[in-house]
Amino acid sequence: MITRLILVVLFWIIYFVITFAAYYISEKMIKPFNYFDIKPFNCRTCLTTWSLLISYISFSFIYFNWFFLIGGILLTLMTTIALWYTQKEKTIE
Repeated sequence: MITRLILVVLFWIIYFVITFAAYYISEKMIKPFNYFDIKPFNCRTCLTTWSLLISYISFSFIYFNWFFLIGGILLTLMTTIALWYTQKEKTIE
């Protein structure tokens, strides 16, 4: 019981930490001639998607838990679609 609760809390901690870190790296740290001024780091959607996907897959293999794998992939897809849609709304045609 307590192990499952810890895994659920860890699942959401991973999500919030990575989405905040991806936002901070892609929006706040980008400056001219910076090491993070390359493609996966200056695109918030790309950085968030790949960071979430890699972390959920790696944690699912570490803990041998299908919840991390399936839930993480579904949450990553929903987050990617939401970020893509908001970026599309911000773009002026």
